[in-house]
Amino acid sequence: MSLKKLFFSFFLLPYLILGQEIPINGVQESKHEFIALTNAEIIISPDKKIKSGYLLIKGDKIYKVGKKTKFPKGTKVIDCKKAIIMPSFIDTYSDLGLLEKRKTNRNRIENTAYYWNEAIHPEIDASLFYFRDNKNIEKYQKMGYGTISTHIADGIVRGTGTLINLSDKNTRHQIEKNKTASYYSLKKGSSKQKYPSSQMGSIALLKQAYFDYYHFIDSKKENNISFNHWKRNYDLPQFFKVDNVLELLRAYKFEKLSNAKFIYVGGGDEYNAIDKLKKLKPNLVIPLNYPKGYEISDPYIAKKIPLKKLKQWELAPSNASILKNYDVSFSFTAHGIDKAKSFWKNIRKTIQRGLSEEQMLKALTIEPARQLNLSSLMGSLSSGKYANLCIYKENPLIPEDRKHEVS
Repeated sequence: MSLKKLFFSFFLLPYLILGQEIPINGVQESKHEFIALTNAEIIISPDKKIKSGYLLIKGDKIYKVGKKTKFPKGTKVIDCKKAIIMPSFIDTYSDLGLLEKRKTNRNRIENTAYYWNEAIHPEIDASLFYFRDNKNIEKYQKMGYGTISTHIADGIVRGTGTLINLSDKNTRHQIEKNKTASYYSLKKGSSKQKYPSSQMGSIALLKQAYFDYYHFIDSKKENNISFNHWKRNYDLPQFFKVDNVLELLRAYKFEKLSNAKFIYVGGGDEYNAIDKLKKLKPNLVIPLNYPKGYEISDPYIAKKIPLKKLKQWELAPSNASILKNYDVSFSFTAHGIDKAKSFWKNIRKTIQRGLSEEQMLKALTIEPARQLNLSSLMGSLSSGKYANLCIYKENPLIPEDRKHEVS
């Protein structure tokens, strides 16, 4: 399925603060060929802004951006009253609409077979299992997200994810692209087979799977459903989920064997091996879901908290600025955050720890679009790209001392 229209949605803060519903979510039916959003501060990209400008939209794409112009006859003009317009955020790692889904039972087909271990299932296509999860969609919308790449987070070779347009209320039309990326991990998942039973076993199994795959490629007689799909999706972006930086360094060793350049979805502790990452220059997705504080009023209980966990609680919000200082590329994921309020709080905390507002916006828009190979379609508000944007009363990336709260 080809990419269809993305959305522009209005997150008007006065309504949110009063606890009312979002007034507009998605492109509304209109007889007008052009729609102009005027009198707004337009953040085209992290390094390009326009004061009191306009955004002209034709159909589902941005037609023109600027300060002054004559609009085509019949244009519907919407006065945004000095609001802030910025690109909607993009998340490359999610299980939205697929949280309770697991891979289906494999049925042998004549003259074909699946891979012998159920933790290796590159044939899984998330778009076939997706269902609309209204509660979590609304949560992502309040965070400012417009596009999500979601997948079934189960197993070692997990299959492909699907691109979701959060504004479309029709479940079938929400799927913008069937296959956006391939996903991997070092966790066995829901497989009922005993092997692997450890991370060492997972590493050995993935290594063996690659050897078997290359044997299959060289073979002219064998047919395998799993390998057929793996081969077909090999050129997609490949995301490798790891729990910590030590797992990342282990997973990195598969790059030579797989002939792939993985994008690592980290655990937020990359600062622990920053000297090694500086040399390796991996492409990262890091979490905005930070550890919650510990109750330390009781000194007896406080003594039992591991120093490693205390260090992670203290340094996790500084992880992004440390990576930036060492010139390591990354995007952010909101995966694991249960409330929009926590998301915005963590964003401002990250900025207070040294990441600039421009760098933050880049990691929420430009970088994830690049990682998904969709930079020509989204990530900024440039002419020709989809009208994937949000409108705010004031800049949501500003620090807390400038009084802005999204609930």
